Amino acid sequence: MRDRRSLEVRIAALACLLACIGDVVVPEVLTGNYPGYDPKVLSESMLGAAGSPVAHLFTAWSICLAVLFFVFARGLHQAFTTHVQPHVPASWLLAMYGIGEGLGSGLFPFNHDGQGLTMAGKVHVVMSMSGVAALYLLPLSWLLWPPEKGPRLKTLSTATLVSGGSLLVLFGLSKMEVIGFLGFWQRTFLVVYYLYLLVLCRAMLRTLPPRVNREREVAP
Repeated sequence: MRDRRSLEVRIAALACLLACIGDVVVPEVLTGNYPGYDPKVLSESMLGAAGSPVAHLFTAWSICLAVLFFVFARGLHQAFTTHVQPHVPASWLLAMYGIGEGLGSGLFPFNHDGQGLTMAGKVHVVMSMSGVAALYLLPLSWLLWPPEKGPRLKTLSTATLVSGGSLLVLFGLSKMEVIGFLGFWQRTFLVVYYLYLLVLCRAMLRTLPPRVNREREVAP
């Protein structure tokens, strides 16, 4: 049972690494194959919209991203749950982010018609907003319900909430065309939060017993 838990946590750590790095690198690679697309101005959702030459690739990556975050959420749950604390709210928020930003972007493209957003586009917006809200609240959940055997991360969680909230305000203002650089604010928000997730990933791995101790346990 312990070996299985250790394996799940290590696989989850790999999933976190692939998701956080991949969701920065993959969109950047795709923008290079989308003539006229400016990542500082346009949101990532436009990569998967109708008319995008990389829509199919963005859709595939979004679904992969959802799977990776589901695996990460499972590993985070396995790493920090105890008999006293059987639930880790952060793991549920991670899964919600995977559903909203991953499946929402992958299955419901940000399409427009002559009258505005299509039905798929509207579903995309709702799911994306739900996913981003879940990701934003993740450091707050860690502050309010820190795992019994995990780090408190008070300073980092507070800093991430403040900076993330500021970036969301700037993103909202750019959506209303009060300021520019919509794509830049979106991507900066993601980078800030993905760095936070990588810290959680490291903390998750630190819950595992040292390899030397494990080898002694199984030694005859």
